[in-house]
This record gives sequence, structure tokens and C-alpha cells, in this order.
Amino acid sequence: MDSKAERRLFTLVLVAADLVLVNLSFLLAYWIRFSFAAPRGIPSITPYLYGLIPASAVFLLAFRNLGLYRPRRGRPGITDEFYSTMIASSLALLILLATTFFYRSFEYSRFVLMLGWGISVIFIGSSRVLLGRFEERMKARGIGTTPVLIVGTGAIARMIEERIHNHPGLGYHVIGFLDDDSGRVRNRVLGRIENLAPVCRERGVEMAIIALSTPTHDKLTDVVNRCLNGKVPFRVVSNLFEIVSGPLSVEEIDGVPVFGLKEEPLQGWNSFAKRLVDVSVSFIGLVIASPIFVFIGLLIKSTSPGPVFFTQERVGLGGRVFRMCKFRSMRVDAEAETGPVWTKGDDVRRTRVGYWLRRFSFDELPQFWCVLKGDMSLIGPRPERPVFVERFKQSVPRYIERHKVRPGLTGWAQVNGFRGNTAIDERTGCDLYYIDNWSLFFDLKIFVKTFFEFVFHKHAY
Repeated sequence: MDSKAERRLFTLVLVAADLVLVNLSFLLAYWIRFSFAAPRGIPSITPYLYGLIPASAVFLLAFRNLGLYRPRRGRPGITDEFYSTMIASSLALLILLATTFFYRSFEYSRFVLMLGWGISVIFIGSSRVLLGRFEERMKARGIGTTPVLIVGTGAIARMIEERIHNHPGLGYHVIGFLDDDSGRVRNRVLGRIENLAPVCRERGVEMAIIALSTPTHDKLTDVVNRCLNGKVPFRVVSNLFEIVSGPLSVEEIDGVPVFGLKEEPLQGWNSFAKRLVDVSVSFIGLVIASPIFVFIGLLIKSTSPGPVFFTQERVGLGGRVFRMCKFRSMRVDAEAETGPVWTKGDDVRRTRVGYWLRRFSFDELPQFWCVLKGDMSLIGPRPERPVFVERFKQSVPRYIERHKVRPGLTGWAQVNGFRGNTAIDERTGCDLYYIDNWSLFFDLKIFVKTFFEFVFHKHAY
């Protein structure tokens, strides 16, 4: 079985699982509703069984239109799976409610619809997590992957190959390279660029990745034409990513496409809406958490000498320095010998209570006050100390752009595993992605994912 057939088979398995679980969810909802509360007797199940046919169709169409059956590249997290399932199921439920509002040929329970929706989110979300892990293992063994040919052998081409190799869950595997200059991968060059079409046919290539380091217009046009003539799907990796790595917008000038950087979404009314949410949630959080503050304060004072709170300079919006407040989790003289350093997993500077405070992120609770004051936001890049900012802005591309927004209690980097002593370039990439793609729904998604990451993440020290 070829890779295309393997991917189609997995999609069919996914559709079949969704179909079975949608029907099972509504049947279970019917049983729960009328087994425990049916004062007028249990109604006939027959109309509900007939109703499952359009309900199943609506659910599958909603899942398809929201992209839940597209080939997945990478490993979606547990909350990602449930979030996408919830959105698609909610759309299907709204369509069903709107449709059944005008259909009164038999009495039906809207509670069954609502309960069936909730059960379907749990069932289908869980199923997709398990099937996703299974698919990832199959891809790691080369099953269902897309064979790709890289056109080019320079630094960009080698970077693409390395990322494909390091992330097998993307579902690609590199057959080899094509280039008129063999570069540094001489033993894996399958021919010159003029041989693109026959090499793709002979090797079963399903995609060409054009990754020429310094392509001229004529050279790039030639490669693209060869892909089109050979009916080979292709992607172009532009060397512009070394200069511009933000998201691009496409406009037209009398039919001619022109590219530029997208405007940042966190401006104007969007900025006001985000700040309104910050103030509201942080105020409520401070009120609700006030008893916890007292309890933690007593624990800290009774187990180690020193103040309850610990303040430290951090860099915020526009590069402005502010003092961030946390519950003290380390000795008072923690950096007397080492100077400014990141916390490690076996850090002996932590107090006994401090270990648990950091493990479950309770030491961060006082930062609700920083959010209320306007120094921070609930969601955003984590604020860094000035000494590290000076170091990183010299070595990490676009690092300084993190300060276009308020720093946050949690962020896209943290919920993707880049928390604590982790790779700064990967963390920065996540932060910039958040800034470029911000929305209130994106903030909500991060907020939900934060619970799982902060409770279970191994870098929480």
C-alpha cells in the first residue's frame, strides 16, 4: 500500500470513528434523559433513530469544513484536540437547533441534543487523542508519510531536512536532493534540477520543496515550471525568511500579487478588549485567591527566614522595566554566589515550601496585581530580566519584538512545553507567533491549555 492510500485509510478510520461516536453519544443522551426523569413515560426511540441520520451528516460536514479531516502535520496537544472538537461539535449543534426549531412533526427533547453534544465532545476528543498518538507512531515508522524531494543543497535546504528529521510527526520523509551544485550533501544528490520530473516519477515523490539559497528569478521560474509540467506539488522556502520571518499579507496591484508584513492584530479595539479582560479577570482572581494568599504567606514565614513576597526587575511593554512580584520560593541570598541564573530542576536554592509553590505555579499568583496595574497581561510572552534581555537580543533574531505587547502570566510558549530552562530560540518563536496571530479565542485556548501544562509539565521547577 502506498503512502497516499495509507493516509486515505487513516482518514476513513477517523471518519468512521466520529460517525460511530456521534451516534453513540446521542443514544446515550437519550438513555440518560429518559431513564432517570420521564414523568410521562419513555417516548418511542424510533423518531430519534431517524433523527440520527441528518445529525450524523451535519456533524461530519461541520468536522470536514473546519479542517478536522485534513492531513495533520505535527502532534496536536490534548487540549488542541478537545478544543477543535468542541468548536466543530458546537457548530453542528447550532445547525441542528436552528433546523429543528421549525420541525414540529414529533415532540423531541432539546436536552437530549445538548447532552449528546457534551458527550460527543468527550468521546470524539478522547478518540482523536488516541488515534493521533497512533498515527504519530505510524509516521515515525515511515507509514503514511509524504515522500519529499528537496531542490537545493545549501544552508536553507539542510535546515529543512534537519527539521523534518527532528519532527517525524510532521509526516514527511526526505527522498534526497536535486541541485546543479552538490553542496554538502553530495552522497544524497539524485541528479541535476533538469532531472526533476523523471526523478519524482521513479522515486514516487509526492512533493518538491524548493529551498534554493540564492535563486535568481529565472532559476526559480525554471524549477517551478518543471514542477508544474511534471504535475509535482511543490512548496517554496524563500530565503527572505532570513530577513522577514513574520506572517505575510497578499494584496493585488491591478492583478499583480504583492507581499508585505501583516498588520499586528493587537491594536485599537482589540487592545482595549484584551485589557478589559485582563482587568476583570485579575480583579476577580485577587478576590477569590485572597484566602490562599494568607495561607501561603503563613507557610513561607513559618518555614524559612525572609519576606513573604519577592520582587524582581523585568522588562515589559516597549522595553520598560517594572518590578514583578511573586511569592518567595528561594533563600534570601539565592544569587549571592552565582549571580543571575535560571532555575534548574535540582536547584538547591529553593525552600521546602518553595519547591511545591514552583511545582504548581502558586508562586505566580501575586502577578494578578501586576496585571491589574497594567504592567502585565494574563496572556503574553513571559517577562525576562534585563540582564537576559540584553544577552538574548544580541543572539536571537527578532527577540526584541516580544516587547510589542505586555508580558503575560502564561503564554503560547509555556503551554507548548517551553517553560523554565528551555531553548530560548524556540520560546521566542512561540512568542512571536502569538503576537502575529493574536485573538481573544487564541487567548482562551491558551488559558485552557495552561491548566494542563502547569499541573503536569516536567519543567515546572
